Amino acid sequence: MEFGLVFISLIVVAVMFVSISVFQVLLSLGYPLGEYAMGGYYKVLPKKLRM
Repeated sequence: MEFGLVFISLIVVAVMFVSISVFQVLLSLGYPLGEYAMGGYYKVLPKKLRM
């Protein structure tokens, strides 16, 4: 089976979207990843910023 550029880019984009989704879920659950999302302003996102 030949892998074309479209198939490889499909896999790369899908992995990126899943990674971002997992990151957002972890942020909303209160894991201390706020420094990566808010530029270091919050270590843990306050409840008012969680949706």
